Amino acid sequence: MRSHDFGGRHGGGVGGRAVRRRGARRVRRPPGPRREQLLDEAQADAEAFARLVEAWGPLVADARYAGVPAGGAE
Repeated sequence: MRSHDFGGRHGGGVGGRAVRRRGARRVRRPPGPRREQLLDEAQADAEAFARLVEAWGPLVADARYAGVPAGGAE
């Protein structure tokens, strides 16, 4: 008996790649309700973070103009 008869080094034989591939085509399903909710929440979080970053721009510019150090303490 050879090693490849039992899915040895190269994954052939019983339990090897050929067996695992059978019926391996996956049909892409539409996202479920929980996943859809998580994606919506992630999108909302990303938009809120973008607004936060945009709001900090003028504050940082004013602080630099006033000479306030980056840490806030003098």
